[in-house]
Amino acid sequence: MSTQPPAPQNAEQQVHAPGNTDDALENRYYAYLRAQGYSSSDALLDVLRVYLPYFEGLQTVADLGCGHGEFMAQLQAAGHTVRGVDVDPGMVEACHSQGFDVTLGDAAAWLRTQPGQFDAVFSSNVIEHLPAPIVRDWVSAAHTALRPGGMLLLATPNPASAIVQFHEFWRDATHVRLYSAQLVEFLLVDAGFTSVQSLENNAARWDGIDAMLGDVEAPLPEVAVPRAVGAVPPLPAPPTTGSLRAQWAYKLSHWVYRKFSEPYVQPLRADMAHLHAVVDEQAQALADARVREAQLVTRLRALAGADRFLYPPREIAIFGYKPVTPENAGPTAP
Repeated sequence: MSTQPPAPQNAEQQVHAPGNTDDALENRYYAYLRAQGYSSSDALLDVLRVYLPYFEGLQTVADLGCGHGEFMAQLQAAGHTVRGVDVDPGMVEACHSQGFDVTLGDAAAWLRTQPGQFDAVFSSNVIEHLPAPIVRDWVSAAHTALRPGGMLLLATPNPASAIVQFHEFWRDATHVRLYSAQLVEFLLVDAGFTSVQSLENNAARWDGIDAMLGDVEAPLPEVAVPRAVGAVPPLPAPPTTGSLRAQWAYKLSHWVYRKFSEPYVQPLRADMAHLHAVVDEQAQALADARVREAQLVTRLRALAGADRFLYPPREIAIFGYKPVTPENAGPTAP
């Protein structure tokens, strides 16, 4: 989509576009982006397709800054009658090659030659190429060109998006400024449009934020709890009942144990008791670490939510309707 030429000086210049080389700058730039693989036609079509339902029941549509005719093709395929206007000769030529009815010239001047001719006026990614007084002129001219009950829909980059603010807006040498939804809503209301609303185009979300924060929502791996170490078994107690032989056998085995085994077993018992205490401490430390982990995950996800707040969809659209009044309603049926 392209910038506007200076305002016309007389009636003969109303729909004439100057022929200097800057007029085709944007066409050459986007041709370069496509050639280098920096832009995706499929992504553009997905974004534009979101707007099609808003034109249901609106037969004749004007596309301002129609570019290469991507949305004109979608509208035509949906059964609409569509005409366009663009200041870039290369883009107009591209539209003509597809059989579209497109005028080379100033959009506002062209609209004023079409009073009450359209059910809808559309423009995508154009107003950011224009200073505010010209955008206001566009909105006023669209109001003139619309039939009562007709709709104006303007799509533009979202200034609330960090990726737009810090990167995408500055890629295009013909960009002039960003327009917030509130400002465009005001321009429509100020020009006489009613039922003015704005929307975020979810097809224009930036994939990078999902790549950046993709692991934040992923569950953390489970950490196995250390297996409890059994208590050190006590020495067997001497029998209180039984035969004299059994009692003497216990005494003999106890003496043998004390004499030959206990000097070696006792350090092992002490080591096992120490190991048991260490495992208990580690289990408690793990439980405490899990509590801190849950707190950190909560904070991290809150931070990720704040990051996502900076990356809403990269495109917004504002639309409103020319009101139907007794003065413009036309004759009523008998």
